[in-house]
Amino acid sequence: MARLPRGVKKRPDGKFEMRFTIDGKRYSVYAGSIKELKEKEQEKREQIANGSSLAKTRMTFRAYYEQWHKERLKKVKESTLRTQKTQIQPVLKEIGDTRLTEITRTMCKDLQRKLSEKYSSTGVNSRMSLALSVLNAAAKDKIIAENPAAGIDRIRRTEPKITDEGGSHRALTEQELKIFFKYADRTYYREFFEFQLRTGMRCSEVAALKRQDIDYEKNVIHVRQTVAQNLNDEYCLQDVKTEAGRRDIPITPEIRAILDRQQEKIAALFPILIDGRIFPAADGSGYANVINIDMIIRFVLKRAEKNKEHIEHFSSHAFRSTFATQAIRSGVELQVLRKLMGHENLDMLVKIYAQVQQEDIQKAAALINFAI
Repeated sequence: MARLPRGVKKRPDGKFEMRFTIDGKRYSVYAGSIKELKEKEQEKREQIANGSSLAKTRMTFRAYYEQWHKERLKKVKESTLRTQKTQIQPVLKEIGDTRLTEITRTMCKDLQRKLSEKYSSTGVNSRMSLALSVLNAAAKDKIIAENPAAGIDRIRRTEPKITDEGGSHRALTEQELKIFFKYADRTYYREFFEFQLRTGMRCSEVAALKRQDIDYEKNVIHVRQTVAQNLNDEYCLQDVKTEAGRRDIPITPEIRAILDRQQEKIAALFPILIDGRIFPAADGSGYANVINIDMIIRFVLKRAEKNKEHIEHFSSHAFRSTFATQAIRSGVELQVLRKLMGHENLDMLVKIYAQVQQEDIQKAAALINFAI
């Protein structure tokens, strides 16, 4: 006889019984099969959560978040939900076991203060924004009269913006690029780095490319997918998030040369790789990902540092920022660049453009001199 699921027992009359507890109260459901039993359990849980005003007044932030999270499974990509599931953990630690009806504005401000002791301003604001969304939904469901976190000011940003000098997403100088590629030359991901630099593609987009995405007839790269983590922390392919992300990037002679070199490398290293990945992970069995790519960048920077050639820390996104900066300096129109990079709007490019303009103004001022 097959082993019964936990919490399930078979009654003398042949029916199955499942017992479970919600907020300290025990419930039971009965059915003729395990499948029907699970369906009845889910139905009962939903009735308790949504139909009983008493249950609603007792519902904790954690219990409501789990319900809210399940509902979003049908509307939001798994990678987004995975990020939110990670971000909500410190919030659950502080107010997860507090009933929704007992959460006050003072509690929410205290939560923000505690988060600010551990996370950057961006990290605090993203977690508070997530808590705000959950409480907004609870207010719409009439579990609480109003959102106690509404109107609480965001933490003022203290860390460098991604376009600020010294930020991990900053544009690299010509000298920094020369030094970096000098020491990256013998690494497995050397072509990956240069491909990012010359296409402006996101790291996850490069990692997702397959042979069918390279259209030599039309001389373009079709960007259609990205590598992301699902709720089980596994790397997988998913469609790009926005319509703007679906784009074609022209294949220049330099990009064609990188693809040719990469194809030769993969054919030599992984002759039985059959799924058509162009930039597989170093072991050939998985997808390249931003964590490993950034780790190799740090390794290259340390190698340069040992030879007294210092480069400030940067992430793989810096190649994308460098592409955008160079394009702007070369006179590429912002709307054209927006389409090339897969941005929905011009906000990010305008920030980069403003920085480039300021740097060029400073260089121009330095050239104005008088022999007196």
